[in-house]
Amino acid sequence: MRDLVRNVVNLDALGGVVNEEQATAWKQRLHLLIEQGPGAVSAIREFLSGNSDIDFGSAGKQLLGYPTARAAMIDALGQIGGQSSVDTMTELLGSTADPREIALLAQNLDKLQPGIYQAAALDAARQTLAMAAQGNLPSRDVAPLFELIQRYGGASAVSDLLQNAGQWNYYAMMTLGQLPDGAGISALTQVASGQAGAGSGAKIAALQMVAQAASQSDEARTFLVEQARQGAFSAYLWAALMPILAGDQMTFQNSAFEDPLAKVPSNELRMAHLSIGNQNYLTAPLGVMTADQAQRQMALIQALSDVTSDPEGRSALQQAKNLLQQRSAQFAAVPAPGTGP
Repeated sequence: MRDLVRNVVNLDALGGVVNEEQATAWKQRLHLLIEQGPGAVSAIREFLSGNSDIDFGSAGKQLLGYPTARAAMIDALGQIGGQSSVDTMTELLGSTADPREIALLAQNLDKLQPGIYQAAALDAARQTLAMAAQGNLPSRDVAPLFELIQRYGGASAVSDLLQNAGQWNYYAMMTLGQLPDGAGISALTQVASGQAGAGSGAKIAALQMVAQAASQSDEARTFLVEQARQGAFSAYLWAALMPILAGDQMTFQNSAFEDPLAKVPSNELRMAHLSIGNQNYLTAPLGVMTADQAQRQMALIQALSDVTSDPEGRSALQQAKNLLQQRSAQFAAVPAPGTGP
């Protein structure tokens, strides 16, 4: 069984480049390993406990479906299932400090036993964030931990996110804005209005996330319109809001969950990197992918236009309207998957 694991993790790629033939053979070996069922778990556990890994690179990830050998082995455990797989993953969850690995383990455990291990996953995320805040995980991107908190933390995660906003201002605000049932909107409005004692970077991020949520959240919409009515937005803030009002949404670049960007043209993606906290995120027009979304965004722009008198604001809103109309026409011309000729 060790040989089967070794044949999967020791990818034989000439010059470090994976071609389609090698990828096909590798997938067959992985499938064969998974077919062994619980009998393969011990060998997989042995590999994972050794803390070794192989990075498949961006091209390898695209062809193989996994970024690393460890990610493939964790997914194999999830597919094999059974108590031995669960025990192996919970053991690893309690020992690893790799953000992506924690998120992958949490996902697979939740698929096998829904809800049972969410608290343990959240504890692992909090502990790892504390390590990162102390500088013990240099160069690690902790985005997968914020994704995990967003999915499993609920309203109880708000205080943790506000506490982490000093180190990861954009990650914390992005997560607050995406908590289920709008649980983080009130906290976002407090940060955006300067009531939470956050820095300027967190205020801007919070305002952008309020704008991102405003087409669907009455609370966010009311706050945004009232701030515009009071003339609270500088020219700089209007410029930051413009692409969001035109349908842009912020999403984690180093996502460990499903990819929301598969349908977005590459020329519509904008990458951003912040050295503080090693934060990496993308903006993409995910809020204007359907006619209904575009209509909601247009209604929001109109509501803001109705209460905005300063020239910078009106100019930004007109730019947002023009870009939204352009994007609406662009996406309307692209057939939905499965509806093309």
